[in-house]
Amino acid sequence: MERKNKKTKSVGNGEGTLYYSEKLKCWMFQYYDTNGKRQTMKQRKKENTKDFKARVTEVKIV
Repeated sequence: MERKNKKTKSVGNGEGTLYYSEKLKCWMFQYYDTNGKRQTMKQRKKENTKDFKARVTEVKIV
């Protein structure tokens, strides 16, 4: 059985999950906000990977 989503180690423990979804063909970031609710960020159309990871970094800082 082939694994669908590749998980990368570009975030530390407790900072959320950053992975590439082959079904949606985009990068995804899941994290828990300050209220304990799970939030999901998806890479926008025509947004390159560098810009998406910069948005992820902004979310992690705040």
